[in-house]
Amino acid sequence: MKHTVTIEKIIPGGKGLARTADGQVVMIPFTLPNESVLAREDTKKSGYLEG
Repeated sequence: MKHTVTIEKIIPGGKGLARTADGQVVMIPFTLPNESVLAREDTKKSGYLEG
């Protein structure tokens, strides 16, 4: 599934943190704060997604 999200901040480890429209947390590598990205769901972990 794909989501258009805006990166809120960079977390330890260098990934960008964002939330989907329904509030699911997404961690996406190689992003910058305030950047809008189209993220594909690669891995679903307990409590968050990795894109």
